[in-house]
Amino acid sequence: MLINMKNIIIIFTCISISLLCISCNKSQVVRPDMDAQNECEDVLKYLENKDAKKLKEMFCEVIKTSQTLNLDNEINSAMDFFEGNIISYDRPLLNNGSTIKYGEYTSYDIGPSIDNIKTDSNQVYNIKFYSYIINNDYPNKIGISQIDISSKNGEKYSIGDFYLVNPKNNN
Repeated sequence: MLINMKNIIIIFTCISISLLCISCNKSQVVRPDMDAQNECEDVLKYLENKDAKKLKEMFCEVIKTSQTLNLDNEINSAMDFFEGNIISYDRPLLNNGSTIKYGEYTSYDIGPSIDNIKTDSNQVYNIKFYSYIINNDYPNKIGISQIDISSKNGEKYSIGDFYLVNPKNNN
């Protein structure tokens, strides 16, 4: 009986120490791939619902505060161009880049492509956009910098400016 009680105390102590160690490490789990998927769904939803305000909120501060862009006009023109309710679309292709320091993301950018977006107005579109999910060095760049919408007949609308956020000489 004494041996069984010692084993129970040892096991209980080990479990308690393990739980204490786990609870002390409460670092947030970052899943940028899930954030990227959510951004794709949000872009489609806001375009389909003609929600210019919500779509504008997705853009980074650099784009929203730019003196060289008229973001509201660009969004409204693109929404006029995007006709109908979405019936189907291909699974988004999520191109990305990241920087990790000491096991944590310090930068994570995406350039998803959503192809073959079919609407109930017999239109087919492709959408590509560029966004920082994480950017510890430049938090004002977190968000979308540019959305490109193209139709199967070759028409294209762009919202924002990728190079305003990512100058060619400043990789």
